[in-house]
Amino acid sequence: MSDNKKRIKLQRYQWPDEILAKKKARRKRIINIIIVIVLIFAAISGGYFLGTFTTSRLVSNGSNNTSKLSLVLDMMKDQWYFADEVDNVEETLLDQALLGMTTFEVDPHTSYMTSQEIEDFFASIDNDFVGIGVRVRNYDTYLVVDSVFKNSPAEESGLVAGDIIFSVDGELVSDHEYEDVVNMIKGEANTKVSLGIMRDDERISIDVIRQQVNTTVDGQMLDENIAYVELSSFGELTCDQLITYLDEFEAQGANKLLLDLRNDGGGHLGSVVDIGGLFIDKDEVILEQEAADGTILQYVSEGKRHYDYDEIVILVNESTASAAEVLTLALKQQVDNVTIVGTTTYGKGTIQTTVYLSDGSALKYTTSKWNAPDGTNINNVGIVPDVIVEIPEIISSPYYDMEDGITIAYDSVNIITIQLQKALIYLGYNVDREDGYFDLSTEEALKAFESDNGLNVDGILDKNDNEKIFMAVSEKWALDESDVQKNAALDILLEE
Repeated sequence: MSDNKKRIKLQRYQWPDEILAKKKARRKRIINIIIVIVLIFAAISGGYFLGTFTTSRLVSNGSNNTSKLSLVLDMMKDQWYFADEVDNVEETLLDQALLGMTTFEVDPHTSYMTSQEIEDFFASIDNDFVGIGVRVRNYDTYLVVDSVFKNSPAEESGLVAGDIIFSVDGELVSDHEYEDVVNMIKGEANTKVSLGIMRDDERISIDVIRQQVNTTVDGQMLDENIAYVELSSFGELTCDQLITYLDEFEAQGANKLLLDLRNDGGGHLGSVVDIGGLFIDKDEVILEQEAADGTILQYVSEGKRHYDYDEIVILVNESTASAAEVLTLALKQQVDNVTIVGTTTYGKGTIQTTVYLSDGSALKYTTSKWNAPDGTNINNVGIVPDVIVEIPEIISSPYYDMEDGITIAYDSVNIITIQLQKALIYLGYNVDREDGYFDLSTEEALKAFESDNGLNVDGILDKNDNEKIFMAVSEKWALDESDVQKNAALDILLEE
């Protein structure tokens, strides 16, 4: 080992929730962050350098950048024409200043977060929240249930994968932003939320009693010797939850493992080190942390518990990121007979640390990058699977709704027609093209779908037809046999 490397057992950092980067641009919550400025910039002096009040002037900003910040803040607060139209103007200005300082195209993972955002951030990693216990896909006008957590309020109430949520407590999903809908579904423990569900061509209402949900692991035996485990994130309790499943599967004779890391956006560094140590031999490297000065720290397996499998297949996709990528590369490079299946991963090869400020807000900033055991860094590149399996485009693309009274028919061109053609092909109907031109084959396929589903058979697409097709696509995708990536992984494990 070189002189600038040393091996350590554990050092905890927090991995980012990629969603927060998108939320920064439209943050609405305003909080008191005066003390934050003091902590970040050292001390702000009580005096402001205002200069002479004239229409055009040159003002002194003192001898340092802290004075410059104080000067601009004071001028905006006291002399800006629209200051009285902004609630809590000083706090808002300071908040915007911090957002500006932590917003970089070169590093989307550094950010300032309010106290509520940092709370939500860690709750999302640990999957620890009061809610109903489902994972959903957002289609703007609907939410589609992708999976239902075991022993969750949703499971107890009868929600199943493939259900389409169109309303929450009587409010249409289409009338709200995705994040607002999620917050509407969450709430206080032991309170009821009424969900409007589309299932099997009918609309039903399901009441769910919200409870505390904390699970990042799901799994089952798929065959007499194949265990399936899905990790949704790398939370504080993920390793312990995983051990519970692996012990159970081991007792049932599992000797092959299908590890599903699709849509796993990462989590705690300590968690991925602990989990990697379940499969990687003691003292073998799990990842390297490289600082800006080139110093490298190696995180190694402690080997406290060890599970051996004849073969491991790891499922990944474009939303597999951060700690999930760490585990994928660590297992691929340090364990025999590991195959990666799916699509190229997100490509996040940096490490962030979180500093809490006195008002409960936090600065999350990049301190280093992480490398695979062999030194590879995948930042902005991702991991290319050994076996690439794409999911149908109709599933991965946005699904457009139609307004009442709008129709699309033969000999027209429309973006929704592209969607219609892809959906009909996915459902098994014969369509000759997918370019948005509504030809005769599209019309005939639509008529066939309308006939099969008890609709008015006219070959003209309207809002009702479009909704029924969306429901049919969602229900088919929820079937186990429709998961082409998972089935490809199973084929590998079933080979003798």
